[in-house]
Amino acid sequence: VLALLTVVYLIFFSFVLFGIAGMDAYAFAFRRRCVWADTLEVKLPESWCKANEADYLTGGNAGLGFNSNCGPLQVCRDIGAPNLGFLSYANMATTLLTIFQAFS
Repeated sequence: VLALLTVVYLIFFSFVLFGIAGMDAYAFAFRRRCVWADTLEVKLPESWCKANEADYLTGGNAGLGFNSNCGPLQVCRDIGAPNLGFLSYANMATTLLTIFQAFS
């Protein structure tokens, strides 16, 4: 029984360690996707994008895909986390759930 508790403790410790690293690296990265600039519909197939600091200064309207990794006539918008909000590194609870999904 003691050996099993030690293994559970080590697994939980590794989840927390990877969770802290994931929250630091991917804080809100899964929330942004490329959308069409005219209709604001998500481009299919979905592709995640990264917004530059210029987008934050202008409220996300810095251009039509010239300041992000989206294509022409597309903008990078914050839509929300995938999987009904369960796939995220925004807080520790969703981070641990995301890591558990990845490991299992």
